[in-house]
Formats: sequence, structure tokens, C-alpha cells
Amino acid sequence: MSDVNYYKILGVKKSSTIEEIMKIYKKLALKYHSNKNKTSFAHDKFCKINEAYVFLLKNHKPTKQRTSRKPRKTQMTKKKIIKKTTKKVFLKKFERLFKDFIKVVEENAKSLRIKFEKKVKESEKEELFEKSEEDSKEIVEEKKSAKKKKFNL
Repeated sequence: MSDVNYYKILGVKKSSTIEEIMKIYKKLALKYHSNKNKTSFAHDKFCKINEAYVFLLKNHKPTKQRTSRKPRKTQMTKKKIIKKTTKKVFLKKFERLFKDFIKVVEENAKSLRIKFEKKVKESEKEELFEKSEEDSKEIVEEKKSAKKKKFNL
């Protein structure tokens, strides 16, 4: 029994997981089962496969490298790659749109600022004009009142 290599019988590596061993066993069992395969060596092969499977289920210990291996940062799953690329694409598109939006807002703000400054200047001119009219009216009224006082005295 010690000379028998059960891994070789099933055709799996020593670093294989239990799930991989089970999957391969099912394939081989279907292939060599006496109901499916009528050849003379199929029954013997099926018995060896079954013996190897039972032994490996009880005694299989994957190598340390396989059990302690953690996914590296460079190793990415398809989902992560898709997620990352879609995120990058979305951010690029968002930045473009946002930059365009900012440009439009800045242009509108500039035009609004210019319009506002024009209105302020116009209103200041109007106020100055009104003040100058009021001042000139007051000056005229003061002169008239001063003349009346001279004549009344």
C-alpha cells in the first residue's frame, strides 16, 4: 500500500484541494464504472480509483504553499478588474463632464459679473446725476432765498 501513489492514480497534484480531487474522482468514476464501460480492465480501474479517492479524502493534506497562499495585490479577479476599470472610466467621464460644467458655470459667472458691474456703474452714475441735480437745485434755491433776503431787508 505504501508503494501506491494515490495522487498519480487520480491524476491530481499534491497541492490540489479536496474540491478538485472530488471533481476529478467523479469524472473518472463515471468513465470507468462497470455500467458505463464494458471493457475488462474497467472494473479494476474503477476499484483503484475508488480506493485512491477514499484514502485521499481521509489523509489528504495540501502542501503548505497551497494552504497559506494568499492572493497577491497583483493578482486580481475578473470582478475586481472590471470594477476597477469601470470605476476609472466613470471617473474620467465624470471629470470631463464636471470640467465642462465648471467651464460653463465660470463663463456664466463672468458674464453675470460683467452685467452686474455694468448695472452697478449705471446705478452709480444715475445716483451721481441725481445728486448733482439735487445739489444744483439746492444751490439754485439757496441763491434765490439769499436774493429774497437781500430784497426783504
